Amino acid sequence: MNPLHLVAALATGAAAVADLRTGKMPNRITLGALLVGVVGSAALPAWEGSPGVSRAVLTSLGGALVASVVPYVLWRARALGGGDVKLFVALGALLGPLVGLEAQMMAFAFGALVIPFRLAWEGRLFATLARSLGLVTNMFVRPERRRPVDAAAMTWFRLGPAIFAGTVLALAARGAHP
Repeated sequence: MNPLHLVAALATGAAAVADLRTGKMPNRITLGALLVGVVGSAALPAWEGSPGVSRAVLTSLGGALVASVVPYVLWRARALGGGDVKLFVALGALLGPLVGLEAQMMAFAFGALVIPFRLAWEGRLFATLARSLGLVTNMFVRPERRRPVDAAAMTWFRLGPAIFAGTVLALAARGAHP
């Protein structure tokens, strides 16, 4: 296994635990993983004596940039936390653009599968669906006709465990099909 893949799995696992316990992902995990991704991408080819150090660094930085786009937009819309964004950026740097995006999409898919079950368990599924429908319909009506949405009633989901699951699934898929 690529050592950077192992770091990605360990970092997302540690971030998931921190997210569940505190609701936050420490910078020492997210930014540390980003730093390891960029530096490690340079170190691996240099260690092997390969001339591709600059290409590996550019791939790592490109992965970080590509992996930041969707999470940043979601963060700006207040649909995602800052720690989640930083962790996705770190995954892009550690895994590169393709596998980083695969991990991201699997994390969002895992979250989308878990959220309805959690809401149903808590007895809030139908109320949340009604609020979601209200948010969607507000986009298509004039501002003076929009229904107010109570911000306190919005549902928040800790994405750390889903990011960990998505990362492990993406790495497992890569291991099964190189």
